[in-house]
Amino acid sequence: MLSFALGAASEGLHTSVEKVFYDSNSCSCEFTLSREAYYGSQTESRLRTIALRSISQFEWFGTICHGDFVPEVEDIP
Repeated sequence: MLSFALGAASEGLHTSVEKVFYDSNSCSCEFTLSREAYYGSQTESRLRTIALRSISQFEWFGTICHGDFVPEVEDIP
């Protein structure tokens, strides 16, 4: 989630993310986005790309997505 937050901030999109929640039971991240990040918008597309590059599993507008991110061995408890 930190990688996602840093990526969104570096693109100037941090204000479009209202909430990020990690569900440890499903090992998945959920996002609450602002109104300007509606499905199909350029903002939404850019945020989805950041999520795909930084989070392994997340819910995006009702769909479970699997990103490219694979945690480093030292990141796994």
